[in-house]
Amino acid sequence: MANRRLIVNDRSKKEEISGDREFLFFNVKGPSMFPFIREGDGFLARRAVAKDLRTGDIILYYPARQGPGVCHRLLKKEQKNGKTILYAQADAWNEGPDIVIEDELWGKAVAVIRGRRIINISSFEARLFGRTAAAILHFARAAKKCLLGCVSGIKMI
Repeated sequence: MANRRLIVNDRSKKEEISGDREFLFFNVKGPSMFPFIREGDGFLARRAVAKDLRTGDIILYYPARQGPGVCHRLLKKEQKNGKTILYAQADAWNEGPDIVIEDELWGKAVAVIRGRRIINISSFEARLFGRTAAAILHFARAAKKCLLGCVSGIKMI
């Protein structure tokens, strides 16, 4: 499953980038964020804490299993037992969201580099697109659960 995620392939271990850097540049691989971020794109991430994030932001986090960094869209955040829990999901498929605890968060993407183009994803238009994508992903998950519930109640003759 991990090969389907958008992962960073430069300095991909959390301990290698845990210094005082404010920004990091990564090359990405994997189709999970297609078409917004494509395999081979670069992206610039800025260190961030959970309180600075908004629904629709593309976040960079390091799952507790100490694997490579993952870059997915933030669907929602909530407080549980005094800790911030983030729910992040890929744009390209409708699998359940990853649950990310605040300690696993590194930051958020602020720009995508595609060829010679720099795409500012902190602009109003990009943030609006991100919030819309997050709402669609959330709705699609709810619709899938509803449809599966309806289908499971139908008896085949």
